[in-house]
Amino acid sequence: MHFKKPVPIKRISSADKHFFFGYYDRIPISKNGRYHLAIHPQFADRSNTESDKAPLCIIDLQDKNKWIPLDENTAWNWQMGANAQWLGSSPDSVFIYNVREKDRIFARIRDISSNILYDLPLPVYDVSKDGRYAITVNFARIHTCRPGYGYTGIIDYFSSESAPKNDGIFFIDLKTGNSELIVSLDQCRSFEPELNMKSTMHWFNHIMISPNGSHIMFLHRWQPKDSALSTRLFICNRDGTNLSLINRGPIVSHCDWRDENHILSFCQSGEKPPYYYLLDINSKQVEVVGENLFNWDGHCHYYPLDDKRWFVTDTYPDFNNPKRTLIIFDTYTNTRFDIGEFLSLEGYEGEIRCDLHSRWDNKGKFISFDSMHEGYRGIYLADVSNLIKKCKKLKTNMEE
Repeated sequence: MHFKKPVPIKRISSADKHFFFGYYDRIPISKNGRYHLAIHPQFADRSNTESDKAPLCIIDLQDKNKWIPLDENTAWNWQMGANAQWLGSSPDSVFIYNVREKDRIFARIRDISSNILYDLPLPVYDVSKDGRYAITVNFARIHTCRPGYGYTGIIDYFSSESAPKNDGIFFIDLKTGNSELIVSLDQCRSFEPELNMKSTMHWFNHIMISPNGSHIMFLHRWQPKDSALSTRLFICNRDGTNLSLINRGPIVSHCDWRDENHILSFCQSGEKPPYYYLLDINSKQVEVVGENLFNWDGHCHYYPLDDKRWFVTDTYPDFNNPKRTLIIFDTYTNTRFDIGEFLSLEGYEGEIRCDLHSRWDNKGKFISFDSMHEGYRGIYLADVSNLIKKCKKLKTNMEE
């Protein structure tokens, strides 16, 4: 089933100023619902350079959406911001984000009073929900291979190597700052290698820690000359052991952990065309999700509470529709709800595009997203609380 169900939507960032959060797979609002993390660039129409600063700030949702700048940051990009994330150890008041000083990049932990608690020796990509550890990669390499997801002004010491043995995914203990390489690029290139892997750059993208922190999933990517991007989906234990190839692509895009044993992914499945599939990491079984209800890829993020009944996602604009659609999908009743459509401005494509990057709050009442439909980058909240309540009253497929 497919319905249009508009919900109340409000902008929480200042009018006529550029604000955004970035990626879809993390919750930007503090657990108590008061503060929203944001980046405040001074422009939106070009790639950022190493000298472009964009203050990292918080928006106070309980004080007329007042925004408070906390750090003049140069470690940011258009797709992921500064990788800012609330720490599970103090989710109401302490967050972590990336900072660049000259050619050095590292993570900073700070509280909402603007006090810097401490800096880490490395930047972060994703952080475990309990706030105990993080994982990271070579952001200089990502910037070269996938502009919009890495950082300018830092050096890739392995730029001459196709798949180095000493570069890849690193584990960081957030208490001690100690780090270690757990999965190398060479290790993944050598794992059931494809014929088109030779003489091309390999990198990792979209690394995500499982809900209880026991597993890590990531995309292994390479782009042969004069050929399309190739991607495979891997998982491993948090220490890098038990490396396992979950999907060999070559099309694998946005993913999210449903629970400790299942991944929702927009990908190919064998000879089946790209679609949303639920992947069982143990049995390797694959189940199509929302059959005939989705046309293409989107940024999927599961409901934050235990039942994981819903996920939010979005669409990209195309020649037939210049708008991006915000969607809630009810997995129990196999129902798609289009809760809003937002014009995508011409000229903002590629690295500087503004995807909705839809993401939940902690209580499953609001969807936060970025958009430019008012002529500037803004952060918006969609109130889905009534829609969720109505869905809960419906019979589920399991009850019928």
